[in-house]
Amino acid sequence: MTLFSNLASMLLWLTGSDAGAFVTIIVFTSLFLEKWATWQKLTSTSKYFIIIFASIGLGLGAQALGTHPDIVMKMEPWFRPVMYIFMASTGYDLVHKLDKKITTK
Repeated sequence: MTLFSNLASMLLWLTGSDAGAFVTIIVFTSLFLEKWATWQKLTSTSKYFIIIFASIGLGLGAQALGTHPDIVMKMEPWFRPVMYIFMASTGYDLVHKLDKKITTK
């Protein structure tokens, strides 16, 4: 069982009071950008604004997509396999990092 049963529920989460768009951008930043040398060279203010504007963009994009149920329905068959693979790979990466921290202490 996943957090999202379908694409529409994910779009609602991204645009809802749970701040899903912001959470998604923060997780993406933590998993991918923190390893990137160019990201490391940015000032904290630059990082802040990039994260805020990326979150706003993701939220607005999800809101716009949610207003087109015909498009959402066409994307629906592809949503579950992609989401399951993404969640499994992200979970594996997090467990691997945690295991690495525990075993190196």
